[in-house]
Formats: sequence, structure tokens, C-alpha cells
Amino acid sequence: MKFLLITESLGYNFEPQLIKEIKKLDVNTEIIDLSTIKTFIPKKYDLIYARLMPYENCGLISYYLSKTLEIKSNKFVDSPENILNYQNKLLCYELLKDKIPIVKTELLLPNSKIGKKFEKTKIVKPLFGRAGYCVEKISKNSPKLLTLYLKKKSISYLTYPYIVQDYIDFEKLVRVIILNKKPVFALSTDKKNWKCSIYKKAYQYSLDNKLKNYSKIAAEEMNLNIGAFDFFFKDGEYIFNEFNYCCDLPEINKMVGFNFHKKVSKFFLNLVKK
Repeated sequence: MKFLLITESLGYNFEPQLIKEIKKLDVNTEIIDLSTIKTFIPKKYDLIYARLMPYENCGLISYYLSKTLEIKSNKFVDSPENILNYQNKLLCYELLKDKIPIVKTELLLPNSKIGKKFEKTKIVKPLFGRAGYCVEKISKNSPKLLTLYLKKKSISYLTYPYIVQDYIDFEKLVRVIILNKKPVFALSTDKKNWKCSIYKKAYQYSLDNKLKNYSKIAAEEMNLNIGAFDFFFKDGEYIFNEFNYCCDLPEINKMVGFNFHKKVSKFFLNLVKK
């Protein structure tokens, strides 16, 4: 088996451990690190895992490179098009809004009255992004803040256009990791402020039936084998927030009590045989 990993940088903590486990299975492994590569010639592989991150420096390069390999009939863990499309928050919400609870979302177009008053507090965020990048809370009583935000952020293609969402004063933020289109485990973290993120200091969270069901529906609708879904938990309900394809979780195996990288590696191997 010839396996290829496409990545922005091997500095991310998920990838080195994954490569280590895949090599233990006697898999011929190659890595394209887009932060260092200078030339590229398409080749044939049995399976490709593309860590496409459109919000990073080489995000679109990784997509076009992956599409080139897909045209050459290479098999991917997940379709490059699906990965890119559903990291676009608006497309993701539109896909899922009639299937599971979703935060009310609208697109802020160029002709929008950016100084308008909101009836309630809103969250403004770019179509692509992670870890709270360019995410701001706009009070219903402070429309001028939205005007300032848009003027400040409009210099980056990653932050335009913007989406506007209802602000959810959630009790917990929960992340569900999926593999083979099924939820494997969930994580949460202690809430310190409204811009909460799950990275360090996370802990395992119980996967109840409602969370399992919503995650399975999302994975099947997106047709993705691996990734993560973030949900707000409030008043006994889970509200979908966003999809992450390339989330990195330090010490993940210690948190969940098993070798997740090994589980992923074996799944990839079985995927080739299908």
C-alpha cells in the first residue's frame, strides 16, 4: 500500500503520531508538506489523506493539488471538494439546518447596511476560520462596532464575506470526533468566556443518544469519514456550531484512554480494501 499525507505543516500534533502508527502497519508512506515543498509531480497512491485548511497560508494550494491527484484517479479518505465546501460555514449550515438544530445564520452581503441595529446580540465571523479567528460579539446596542469590525477585517480574503449568527449563551461547548461516519468520542472544556475553544485542557464528555444521532446525521450528510463537530449545549439541547476537519488535540490518547491514532490508521488500511 502506498499512502500519502498532504499537510500544511508537520508541526501540527495529530500528524506525526498518525504517521508513526501507519508505518507500524508496514505501509509505504509519503508526505507532502506544503510549507516546504518546491515542486510537485502527480503520482498514483492507494490512499490519500489531505489535511485541507482553507484558512491557512497554503489552504487553496492544498485543495488544487488534491484535486489534481483526484483527477488522476487517486482514492482519498474524504473528497477534497467536501472537505473544502463544509469548512465554509455558510454551506455547512445550509446543508444541515433542516436536519439538526443549527444557530440562526445569515450572510452579510456587500450592500448590507453595516450600521444596522440588531434586535439581539449577534456573532460575526468569516466563512473560513478556526480557534475564534476574526470572531466578534456585537451587542444589539452597539451597531457602530459592526461597522468598525467590517472596515478592520475587510483586508483579508479569508474574512469576507461574513456571516452573522444569533449569540448563544451556552453552558458547554462539546466536540464530537467522527471516524467512518460515526461518532467515536466527545470532548468538552470548562467555559471561561463566550469565545470558548476546545484545544488544551479538554476532557472526555459522555456521548448521549441525542449527541450521537446529530453527529451521525451530520457525518452522513457531509459524506465525510473523519472530522469533528462542535455543538453548543444549552437547556438540555445541542445546537450545531461548526465543522472542523483538521482539529489538533494535544494528548488526545491520554484523554480518551485508547490509541486514537492507531484506530485511524487501521481504518485507513481497511478503506483501501473496499
